[in-house]
Amino acid sequence: MLRFSVAYNLCLIAMLVFAVSLFGESFVSDFLLLDSDYISVGLGGSNFGIGGAPAIFGNPARIGDYGPRYYGSHENLFGGMAMADAAGLLVGDIAIGAIYLGGGGIEVTELPDPTEPVGPSNRPYSIGERG
Repeated sequence: MLRFSVAYNLCLIAMLVFAVSLFGESFVSDFLLLDSDYISVGLGGSNFGIGGAPAIFGNPARIGDYGPRYYGSHENLFGGMAMADAAGLLVGDIAIGAIYLGGGGIEVTELPDPTEPVGPSNRPYSIGERG
């Protein structure tokens, strides 16, 4: 039977916590990925092809490359629950940008009779909005 020291166990736990914090977000936030450029949307979310003013939001290494000098975009997902507005301006090799991420609230519903299952005679109805 193998016995591990307390230091080994703490080191293993620290490595697991680090790995989860480093890689865990990529699995959670995929459905909220908001693209700020039509080129990246066309490339399936890849920011590799962005140049000029829009590059400030996805690929800052290509700010000085060929691309638009000014930029604006709006994206609306899930019926207004998630929105992204972006604007950028390229002056020489310097880009200035602003981005807004937000959206509407989540509709709160209630059942007429919570003891019964959802069905044709027991449908949820809206009682308000949160967020």
